[in-house]
Parts: sequence; structure tokens; C-alpha cells
Amino acid sequence: VFTFKGIPYAAPPVGDLRWRPPQDPASWTGIRDVTAFGSRCPQVEYTLDQPIYNELFAYRSNASSEDCLFLNVYTPNVSATANLPVMVWIHGGGWYNGAADTYPAEIPTSLHNVVMVTINYRLGNLGFLPTLDDDAPGNFGLLDAIKAMEWVRDNIRNFGGDPDRVTIFGESAGGYTVSLLVMSPMATGLFHRAISQSGVAGVPVVQ
Repeated sequence: VFTFKGIPYAAPPVGDLRWRPPQDPASWTGIRDVTAFGSRCPQVEYTLDQPIYNELFAYRSNASSEDCLFLNVYTPNVSATANLPVMVWIHGGGWYNGAADTYPAEIPTSLHNVVMVTINYRLGNLGFLPTLDDDAPGNFGLLDAIKAMEWVRDNIRNFGGDPDRVTIFGESAGGYTVSLLVMSPMATGLFHRAISQSGVAGVPVVQ
């Protein structure tokens, strides 16, 4: 399995871009190092015993930063003509916890001959705070997911993937995100199948 980690799919959402829709990332020249995961988005840590926490959230990066809009690509074939099906994982965590690096995407990539993509998106107040006016309309975490899928559409063929065979899937809050994207006209055409695992928007949630 070939892995490409810490690829920026949007500009760092800091400064004037905080509480704003994601913007295109800056281009770079030469060879970019993609051997390490990018920082995960700022989040509140669960108050669980450390062994339980480590089991539920097996972070593979210790770094946390507002500059966190990264994705990771796992592929069995880097040929632009491979045209393999693509699966985009949207992590759970209540929209205030979690990261792309918690999902062991190497496993389905090797077992099922698919291209896997895992994404970070803004969490908590930075991702979902609404001020109910034009200053911060909210749902930036969902806009991040759409931006990541636009990156997949434009670039995944270079990693052996077929942009016309994209499945999005997620668990818990990731499943909520998937079901919301199915309903959103902003995501039309960016994916072709969807799987919501243990989380569907519109179903009452007991707090």
C-alpha cells in the first residue's frame, strides 16, 4: 500500500479565514514530504481513563493545530489509469473530537483493492459555531468535508482512483455528516454512494 499523508486540501483556516468557508490551498514547488500525518483539529479531550481513551481514539499524530485541513490517501496502485473505486472516510466524535489518522485505512486498501481517503475537518466552536448572521453562519466542518471531496474529484485519478466511483462513509457524527451531504445540493456530483454507520441526521439524539 502506498500512503500519502498530510496533504492540504484547503488553506489554513486561521486569522481572517477563521469561521469562514474553506479556501484553496497554496501551491508548492518541488517535492512535498507526505510521510507524516498533518495536525488534527483543536478539540476537547474525552474524560476517560487513558487505556480506554487510547482504545477508542488511536491517534497516530500528537500534534494539534488550527492549521488542520489535511487528508491522507492510501492506494494499492499509483497509476493514473488504474481507475480503482474510491472510499472517503469521515470520522466520528460528536463533531468535537476525532481525526483522520484514527482510521486504519491501510487494511481495507490492501484487502479490497480500493483507494482510501481520510479527512480532517474543523470541530467544536471552530467548525460549527453559528452567530446566526453573516459573520459566522456556521457548519464550516461540513463545508470542509465538501472541500475535501472537491479535492478528491480533481486529484484522485493521480493516485489510481476513479473520480466517478466515489463512496463517502462515516461513523457516528461522521454518519450524520454523510447523511447531511446526501441531502445537500452543494455536494451534488462529488460522490456516488454513501454509507452512514451509527449516525443519521434527523434521528433524535439523547444527550
